[in-house]
Amino acid sequence: MSATPSSAADTLRWVPVDLEAVRGVIQLYRARRAELVELRRRGESTNFLAKCKQLFDFLEARQDGLAYLIEAAIDLASAHGEIGDWASAEPIFEKCVAVRREVCGPRDETTATALMMLGVAKHGLHKYSEAEALLLECVHIRSEVLGALHPHFALALMNLAAVYEATDRKPQGAKLRAAADNIGLPSFFPKSKPT
Repeated sequence: MSATPSSAADTLRWVPVDLEAVRGVIQLYRARRAELVELRRRGESTNFLAKCKQLFDFLEARQDGLAYLIEAAIDLASAHGEIGDWASAEPIFEKCVAVRREVCGPRDETTATALMMLGVAKHGLHKYSEAEALLLECVHIRSEVLGALHPHFALALMNLAAVYEATDRKPQGAKLRAAADNIGLPSFFPKSKPT
């Protein structure tokens, strides 16, 4: 079955798999993932979206690739977000959050990442109260799990700051940005600039 972005959110699932059987899929996934990273680095959003969709379809079609389907779904939704198509990204991220909560638990870093991505999508759709709630949950999880000095905690603060700034709470946003800058963002992000 070939999934479209909207049906991808409906068909995502997580089932136990035999790790021996998935070994080859892991290698293929990593090779294709490296290609995605390079396309993103070069700023080729259209090619990135097409390759993400291709990887998602590949993993969805293979019973032994289901363990990687959630990662491919996050890539697919992110690719939609990079071209401003938050409406397609939102349902995929919603399913990713549900799966991560069920499989990894509600207080896990991977769940926090999915929450943050969904919060960013909600922000892109101007659903600010939903975005704020998701990002606050992400901030709390990352504070507990990673600590308040971790770069990924800083990234969550930056995304929450953007929501505050978009909802006329610029002083709160500026405080969060300053805190994030003091911590330091992950190396793949430049130092923040107020919007």
